[in-house]
Amino acid sequence: MSKKDLTKPRTKKQLTPDEIDAYVSGGAGEDTEKQKPVGTAMQESVKTETARLTVDLPREQHTRFKIACTLAKTNMNDEIRQLITRRCAELEAATK
Repeated sequence: MSKKDLTKPRTKKQLTPDEIDAYVSGGAGEDTEKQKPVGTAMQESVKTETARLTVDLPREQHTRFKIACTLAKTNMNDEIRQLITRRCAELEAATK
């Protein structure tokens, strides 16, 4: 039976740019579970029909957002829903 060498500290493997790109484009990671169609607890109690929204972003901006959500352990869809909810309230308040 081989013994582990405990005299050297373990180092984490640094990811290559190709590995990072594969992660971002493949969606591997913490958000691999099936997403709920409705994001907030308040909305979950009321069954609502959903609609899909497609937004074209520069790749760099998408990558930055995805990494930020991953680091915050949050879901991109939930973050977008919260952003839209806040902005709608701001726009509605401004038009009153």
